[in-house]
Amino acid sequence: MMKLPLIKNSVLMLATAFVFSGCVIAESETTSRTIPGEFTDGIFFATPTMANGQQVRFYTDTGGGFNAIKRSVASQIEPATLGHDSETIEWPIFQTGMGIPSNPVFRDGQLQVVDDSQLGHRQDGFLGGRWFANRIWEFDYPRSQLLLHESLPPYIDETWSSVPLGFQVDEKGQRTMHFARLPIDIDGIVVQVLFDTGARIEITEESSRTFGRQVGQWIGGSFMCAEVFDLLRSEHPEWRYIERGDLVSGKEFAMIEVEEIMIAGISAGPVWFARRPDYAFKSYMTQFMDQEICGAIGGSGLRYFRSIIDYSDETLWLQQISP
Repeated sequence: MMKLPLIKNSVLMLATAFVFSGCVIAESETTSRTIPGEFTDGIFFATPTMANGQQVRFYTDTGGGFNAIKRSVASQIEPATLGHDSETIEWPIFQTGMGIPSNPVFRDGQLQVVDDSQLGHRQDGFLGGRWFANRIWEFDYPRSQLLLHESLPPYIDETWSSVPLGFQVDEKGQRTMHFARLPIDIDGIVVQVLFDTGARIEITEESSRTFGRQVGQWIGGSFMCAEVFDLLRSEHPEWRYIERGDLVSGKEFAMIEVEEIMIAGISAGPVWFARRPDYAFKSYMTQFMDQEICGAIGGSGLRYFRSIIDYSDETLWLQQISP
């Protein structure tokens, strides 16, 4: 199939909620830390416990823009941890073995304080791309774990495949938002996408019948810009399709189940993608990327893998494991 002009280079989660512990494990010469949290329908929530015994629920999102906490939660943190102004707080003190690390990339390791309405009722805080920055993370979807590695794990062998990542840098050569770009192949079309573990679908009445989830529930998903989405729909009318499958700010978007994708030379599928206007990725998100992108790959595609993203080495490692 002919590639679209916008394409450069040639190169859902339906499991029940899982709780994973905050232990520290040693594997050969590397130390790995399992982030305390919950894995719910393809979305990772970090759930550290503060010194006062209160658990905080953070939505984690490699494609997200800030690290934040609700104002109502921030007000309960000891005054000694408050930041230099009312819009930030110092990183909370967590109980031993039940904490999560800060990252100086965003506001010197502080959390931005936001109104509760900005984050909604499902989480107390948000951790975006600049929380993941410059580290080595493993998103183990089949085992429902999020791990932080001090160095590349020694268990990466010939069963793993890799793909280089692209990051936007400023005039000084420093990364901006730490959003990772990679290519995926869909039906012969190579599409540049965002590595977006926070990509989610909000279930509608129509999609609830397909996914067996309640209206309003979130599941891990993936996105595709209208130009490619519409082409796939016209070329493959036999693929499963939901006209009003994803709800965003009161508006419903179509979804299509792609039979298979190729990522890092590995075939996996099927994968659900939600339609997004072209400007959402080709204009808005592209301004934070090293080149134009046309979508995002999230839980509906990554669920087939153990994924290790090495931000420093600009490499994504994948091991395919059936979900």
